[in-house]
Amino acid sequence: MTDLMRALYEFTEEQRLEKYFLRKEYEEYQRAAYRKFDEIVAEYPQVHKKLNDMVSDLNACSSYEYEAAFQVGFLLRGELTRLQRSYEGLFE
Repeated sequence: MTDLMRALYEFTEEQRLEKYFLRKEYEEYQRAAYRKFDEIVAEYPQVHKKLNDMVSDLNACSSYEYEAAFQVGFLLRGELTRLQRSYEGLFE
């Protein structure tokens, strides 16, 4: 990731721009996941650390997926801009 891409990615994370694109269903799934986590830990307290570690690993995976999606979007935008500019002269 270039420095520019990193700065833009960090800006989107800090501003939590994804909240504008996520639907209400996301919040419902998130609440359900937390509720299930709490239910499992209440029933099986001995798995709390392992379960918490697993959730942390899954969150890290998701973070890398978001970063990869951002990079792809950034590169596609650049490619589409380049294509648009190359075809502008044909229609004048």
